Amino acid sequence: NKAHSPHIETNRMAPERFVRMVQIFGRLTLIWPPEPKASNFEKCITNGAWYFTALLNVLSIFLTIRQLGKIDNDPVFLTRTLTILVIVGDSFFHLVLVRLQWQRFEILVHEVTDFLKAAKTYEKLVCRKYVRRYLGHHTFLVLTFFAGIATFFIERYVTKAEFPLDNLYSSLNDTEINRIFIRTLQYFMVLEPMCLLSGDFMIIMLLWYCSARLELLGESMHHVHDPIELRKCARRHENIISFVKETNLAIDLIILKSLTAVSVVILCAALQLSHRSKWPTLSQFFLIICVASVRLFGCAWAGDDLTEMASRLSWSIYQCPAIFRSLSLSKSASIIIQTSKRSLVVTVLGRNLVLSLRFFSRYSIKVVSFFMTLRACIERYV
Repeated sequence: NKAHSPHIETNRMAPERFVRMVQIFGRLTLIWPPEPKASNFEKCITNGAWYFTALLNVLSIFLTIRQLGKIDNDPVFLTRTLTILVIVGDSFFHLVLVRLQWQRFEILVHEVTDFLKAAKTYEKLVCRKYVRRYLGHHTFLVLTFFAGIATFFIERYVTKAEFPLDNLYSSLNDTEINRIFIRTLQYFMVLEPMCLLSGDFMIIMLLWYCSARLELLGESMHHVHDPIELRKCARRHENIISFVKETNLAIDLIILKSLTAVSVVILCAALQLSHRSKWPTLSQFFLIICVASVRLFGCAWAGDDLTEMASRLSWSIYQCPAIFRSLSLSKSASIIIQTSKRSLVVTVLGRNLVLSLRFFSRYSIKVVSFFMTLRACIERYV
């Protein structure tokens, strides 16, 4: 492991550097909680920026809802407006739900950063494996998102397509100030969903951190030879369980909100694709579906990895040579096994749904099935 230490320190995707990138992205989008030692001035700036962004979100939602009532016999424009409305609403509630959990997120992310600062070489190697595992997902998601933004500008300036707030020009006094205001607001509506990505990256970071800690604990269990070492492993295991529980409490409503919003976005975007629109419009909504699907896939993937590592930990305990030496050690090991299977999962709505790849596949099938039914009903009755 020592031979790899220089590589870890200089590699651009070292765990601490990767977490730093997620932190910067989260701060730019007002998702990452403030530092515990932040000055009052920094907190004031952060709070002011957050309230201003929330105000713009509310204004965008209000004006878009107002425009929905003025759309007559134009299903293409209706589905486009509804899609944008749901995305902006999703961004707003994402900001609010994360803000409500800022104190809990502050404790969680602070533990991650502290662990990486004090991590030993072999611990960084394990964390780096998870960084490389999710780096492709994050890169694809960011590139797809900005490709969608590019199609927005192409559609806006090449095809001269109408957008939800364009009709406000006729409602308000057609002055240069009003034009700049409406145009800026529409650009804000396009860029604001970046907070959804940064929120997902932070959640995935917390989950792969738990998986890495479990993997390290499983390796430590192979070297347990006396009760003292086993008790240390048991305390580490309790700390991981506590971290997972706090993470569940922090992200439960966020995941539920994302599931609901992504379902509506995918349905509206898919209906938009079923119309014979111009290629920039089709490309834009195809990319919207990709971003929405890949977002949920990333969270489900991280949750699945956590469940898998909890299961592997149970098998690692069976290979611990010390548990067969006394009855007390066997009982301690059995407690770790039982709590690993029961507590180390990411749940939605309490314990009704376990976030995993199996759940994501079932969810995707239901969304596709509902879309096919909805499309058949529209073609028959509309």
